[in-house]
Amino acid sequence: MSAGKRLRAVGALLIAAFALAWVGSACGASGAAAPGLYAQAYSLLPESARTLLKYTGDCIAFAPSPSCADVYFALPHTTYRQRERIIKRKAAASGWRLTRTVSGPGGLQLFYRRANDTATVALFVDLETCGSRVRTCREEIQVVRH
Repeated sequence: MSAGKRLRAVGALLIAAFALAWVGSACGASGAAAPGLYAQAYSLLPESARTLLKYTGDCIAFAPSPSCADVYFALPHTTYRQRERIIKRKAAASGWRLTRTVSGPGGLQLFYRRANDTATVALFVDLETCGSRVRTCREEIQVVRH
């Protein structure tokens, strides 16, 4: 076999190996990470929080799957400012470091870091006028493993 044919064969094998590794991670081959990601998200919430929806996904290219978890939640019988204080207290007690806050007329985003993970918490000022669709009108935590 000539050197050119060997080089093409090795290149094809490398491409195939890369493709298999990528497909394996994209299909959730390492799905054992999901409970850990959910635990990270729940470490930001008090026990009184009610989970409305949760799922995992692939937020970081080439990272083991899943690399992020989203938890939509409700804290019944609390005001916007109470929810903000509750989350900040729980986050601090769980070892999360607040890195940035972005606020606007509709709500607030809190950005946290702990070890190799980041978390974003979205809080709405007025949940009544927001609507009832969970993914667009409910408070959320997203944890991403880096």
